[in-house]
Amino acid sequence: MSEIKFPSLEIKTKLIAKDNKKISILSFIGQINHENAYYLSEDMSAFFPHDTFNTILDLGSLMYINSIGLAFLLSLFEKVEQHSSKICIGVINPKIEIIIQLLDLETKHQIFSSIDQAIKEF
Repeated sequence: MSEIKFPSLEIKTKLIAKDNKKISILSFIGQINHENAYYLSEDMSAFFPHDTFNTILDLGSLMYINSIGLAFLLSLFEKVEQHSSKICIGVINPKIEIIIQLLDLETKHQIFSSIDQAIKEF
């Protein structure tokens, strides 16, 4: 497991294997805001260890996201799709879920109630 830390945000990256597939679990804890979103977008390779693009996002402890942070999340989805891989949201904070619903992400990407449920879908 690796960690990326900012004053208002911590990101934990965990790599797991399921049925000969590698899956990266990205856990966002805190806030994605103007202070950290730019840096997150600048080098996305840290989010895909060993070129593992199958991704589960853990947004259960994400307390705040602004428009720049949403642009970052959309960039993550796009990056995964460019590599013909799968991305989903494993768990989401109810406050953030409303914003994600406004983006209409759930029509294209699945949102699960737990990380374990998301892993089963891979």
